[in-house]
Amino acid sequence: MNKTAILLVCVALVGGVAFIFRGQIFTALFTPNDMATGKKDPHIRLTENNLFYQQANSLRNTGDAKQVIELYQKALDLAADPAERGQIQFMIAAVGSRVDTTASIRQLKELATDTTQSNLQRAYAVQQLGQNYYRNTNKDTIGLIFSGEPYAGFYKEKDVRLAMRRLFEYASSFHPLAISELRAARWYADAVYDLKRKTVLTEEERIRVDSYLSIIREKFALADADIERTRTVTNGQKLIPEALARKAGVLGRLALASEESFADPEKAFAEAINANMPLRDDGPVRVNYAIYLANRYGESRRDDSIAILKPLISNIESYPEGTKIFLSAERNNILGSKADLVSLAMSVPDFKKMLLSLGWSETDFAL
Repeated sequence: MNKTAILLVCVALVGGVAFIFRGQIFTALFTPNDMATGKKDPHIRLTENNLFYQQANSLRNTGDAKQVIELYQKALDLAADPAERGQIQFMIAAVGSRVDTTASIRQLKELATDTTQSNLQRAYAVQQLGQNYYRNTNKDTIGLIFSGEPYAGFYKEKDVRLAMRRLFEYASSFHPLAISELRAARWYADAVYDLKRKTVLTEEERIRVDSYLSIIREKFALADADIERTRTVTNGQKLIPEALARKAGVLGRLALASEESFADPEKAFAEAINANMPLRDDGPVRVNYAIYLANRYGESRRDDSIAILKPLISNIESYPEGTKIFLSAERNNILGSKADLVSLAMSVPDFKKMLLSLGWSETDFAL
């Protein structure tokens, strides 16, 4: 095949992907299931009218998971319509991931296929499948998520990161959710970064970079629109801090790839830290911000990295279990961040001491 033919094939592939992606989004945005019904959001209705739902929500983050699920099950018996049932079933699956990951994944898949639910609810169900993986990063979870169709097809190359991108884009085929859009955008940003580390790009690779950047811009626009939507949704507002953290991470990766036409990553990281501080979830954002500074500026911004990490280093015990689990588990490079964490630890000794307190050993720092 000559050079021109190869380019035409690449353009056709890029165009086909863009067409399918946009087609899925437009279907999600204009399907009758998502049109206004004149009713309040099911979460609000349940909060106002369902005592068991109220009790379950009040205990969700601090109470015994089994007790919380029992309350949600009682709330389910009083649900007034499919929308309320779907909301409660989603909460059962989300809390259930802490006690029975297999059951949680099965419930989320059932909810995703339930045509009585809005496309928004189905999108949240698929997105939660991906979130389950990041909270239970092991081979068993991967096997559970990527079984049955269409999920098995996402994992056909046995590439977890590619499979997760496809999973989040599948969620977008129902409705574009900010976290799904931004997690998928990170895959494209990583691919751009990897390609641009090469000394010379082929013409086909330049086309691929341009295509990925275009997709990222589209995903940013959809994510921003969803963030604005959730600002007025009581239950959805809680997802905004994580979305801002995800966006900052993508912008940081793009900046490391010398893609300067996007927003300022440092401003985005600062905004994400401020948004996550009330929830005490600013730990991972601080770490990612410090990693970005180290990768881009080296030792010249070391003092800034220390200042950013100081609240985490000085009081790691006050942070949620999820933060400590992430930093502890990454000694096994589950999410591919170990090299960056080791590099940061070598530059900031107090950060290394903190990792050692979380179960790391001296041998973990010898890459």
